[in-house]
Parts: sequence; structure tokens; C-alpha cells
Amino acid sequence: MLLIIALVIASLFVYFLKDKLKQYPNIFYIGAAVVTIVIFSLRTVAMPQFVRQNIVGIFAKGTIGTAFFIIVMITGALPRGSKLIGPLMRIRGELSIMAAILVLSHNLTYGMTYFKMLFSAPAALPAVQRCAAVISLILIVLMIGLTVISFPAVRKKMNPKKWKQIQRSAYVFYGLLYVHIMLINIPYARMGLHMYAVNVLVYRIVFA
Repeated sequence: MLLIIALVIASLFVYFLKDKLKQYPNIFYIGAAVVTIVIFSLRTVAMPQFVRQNIVGIFAKGTIGTAFFIIVMITGALPRGSKLIGPLMRIRGELSIMAAILVLSHNLTYGMTYFKMLFSAPAALPAVQRCAAVISLILIVLMIGLTVISFPAVRKKMNPKKWKQIQRSAYVFYGLLYVHIMLINIPYARMGLHMYAVNVLVYRIVFA
């Protein structure tokens, strides 16, 4: 359910702020970094469960960052001649950088628990969570690499052919992202938790 809300927010952001994002990308990167730091700082602060799950959760669970990544992903799959291709391609790099910064709030918040256990007591993690944590580490490495070469200053110094070849690893990133999300949600969906069942359905539709 959070993904649907996040996709609406991300879509409204692109619709209203796409030109500003292109003009002043650094302001948005700084804003995303501030949000990430604040969300990470709130991990130990007492608050109502609704706020933690839905307001803080939309960032801490990586949902809003994933929504921006989905827009970047879908841009590459749009049919030629689509009216959306032009506006979205202009800001695709900026969106991916901002998405990566926002997703870090998830990596940091949950990494404090799961990465620590993965390296110190892996047997304490269920096999599914252990696999999800390993995939998460791979995703972080891929994300950092793709984010760095998305900055214009870096891209201009690279051979265009080499840059494009590296960018193709985004397909691996999106595939592993889907697997990571399913590993987290499917076990809870099988337990009959409605919210996770909806998540599985929505993510399957979007990534398909």
C-alpha cells in the first residue's frame, strides 16, 4: 500500500518540479540527504505506531526512493514516441541520484540490525532474511557505482561506450531489487498479513 502512495508522491514531484530539478539538482540532492539523516536519527525516537509505519516508514522502508527508481526504470521501457519520454529522459540521471540518496535511509536504518547480524551472527538470521541482506549489500554496491557515474562531471570524463556498458548493470540492479522486495514481503503475505499481500501484488505488476 505504501508503494502506491509513494508512486503518487513521486509522480506529482516529477510533474510539478521536473524543471526545477534539472535547473538546481544540488539543492534537491542536499534536501534528500537531510531527509535521510533525519529519518535515520528517528530510528530510536518513540512515536505513534501509525507515524512510524506510514510517515517515517515510507522513507525508512525505502519505499519513496524505490518509487523514484521505478519511474527511472519505466522511462527506459516506454514506447517510442511517447509524450513522457522527452521530459523524463531529461531528468532521468537526476532522479536516479536523488532516489539513491533517499534509499540510503533504508540501508542505514535496517542495516544497523541486519547487516550487523549478517557479519556477527549469520546463523541467527532466518535463511530468507540472510539472503535478503546479502542481496541488499550487492544492491548498495551497484547503486553507488551507478550513482557516481550519473553525475555529469563524471560522465563527461568517461568513454561514452564504456559509460553505457556500465549503465546496463542497472538491469541487474532492478532484477535484484525485485528479488529483495519479494524475499521481505512474501513470508509475511503467506502468514495472512493483508498489507504485505497487497505489496507483493503491486510490486509484481509494476516490475512486470
